Amino acid sequence: MYNYEKASQAIIRFHQDFQPDAQLANLICGKAEEIADTKVPDWPGRPGTRIADDSIYQTLEPERMTEDEYEELFTDFTGFLLRKYIPRAFPGLSGLGSILNPVPTGYMYFTQLGSLYNPKAVEAYEKLIEISELSAPCTEAIQNMQKTLFGLGFPPLFTGVGLVPYDCLSNYFRGTMGIFEDLMENEDNLLRAVNMFADLQIRNLQYFRFAQMPVKRVMFWMHKGMDGFMSEKQYEALYWQPFLKVIHALAVRLLPVFPGSTCAGHRSHPLPWGREEGTSRKAGHTI
Repeated sequence: MYNYEKASQAIIRFHQDFQPDAQLANLICGKAEEIADTKVPDWPGRPGTRIADDSIYQTLEPERMTEDEYEELFTDFTGFLLRKYIPRAFPGLSGLGSILNPVPTGYMYFTQLGSLYNPKAVEAYEKLIEISELSAPCTEAIQNMQKTLFGLGFPPLFTGVGLVPYDCLSNYFRGTMGIFEDLMENEDNLLRAVNMFADLQIRNLQYFRFAQMPVKRVMFWMHKGMDGFMSEKQYEALYWQPFLKVIHALAVRLLPVFPGSTCAGHRSHPLPWGREEGTSRKAGHTI
């Protein structure tokens, strides 16, 4: 996250030593994350962290959306991201929360756009410019590393990343404990939200129809669909069906999908992959 040259060398050596079938490589700009004051991951080397230098990064899952904010999420998703989610997940960019939607009330003068250039917003813009400048060398290092690996015979494993809609809501918005409460007391809003995230994800993946890539594959991490987290009925309606909607949308474009299981993603019973009876797969298998 801080020394791209050493990190790239280590990743390339890993591929040479262990010969995986495809590239397993990425870099992140630690300085940019510091400026944003990100509260999503924590990592070794971050100033003030308690994570040991020889550990991996840790994912943080506080409640970034309260139970009574579902309606705001549904009615003004972009506004919710600006006013609530970004200040909570990236406090360094909280000035973006002062950007209000300009509402025409008869006459539409330029002054009604004032919230777009108020001092707090401008401060956030300046930080974004700094983040962009710091991230550029990281992006260049990633591209060079991927080019080197490709030349060594390691094609990209995937060129797009998704997340099961339920996991997106749980990981980043409600948090693990918050979504447990919703499973018991707020299932209607939960169902509406996961289907909304499925639709958003389908729209965001439309670039696969046109972009030129060496391969076209999407990786999905499956986190919280395990048996102890929800009933079979809840799993079918809240976890599997919204995810299946995204898979079907991609399949129409003839894109391979890779469901990858991490943490609590494994479920002990076979998943309905639409294969012949008796030949279904389980979460965590790559198809």
